[in-house]
Amino acid sequence: FWDWNLETGLVAVNDIVRAEFGARTARYSRMSDWFALIDPAHRAAFLAASRDCLDGRVDMFNRTARWQIDDGWVWIRTQGQVTERDAQGRALRMMGVHLN
Repeated sequence: FWDWNLETGLVAVNDIVRAEFGARTARYSRMSDWFALIDPAHRAAFLAASRDCLDGRVDMFNRTARWQIDDGWVWIRTQGQVTERDAQGRALRMMGVHLN
């Protein structure tokens, strides 16, 4: 489970996600840190798909990519959706899950 506050850029993840990714992610609190773990070959498409959800072009974000963990790489499907918007429709909060 992850919970991204778009106003602050901070993301909260549960202990299962932290354990999956490894010890070095213990200090990660910004979504930009997590995005840096995506395989560069998959990062642009992943970010574009998440932007489609943030901008309201799709209701749910659903993307599979290779992510770097402490001892190598793992394929993870990330699903999420915007759970809060401001009066102008700008995304304020996005929540979702990682599945492998």
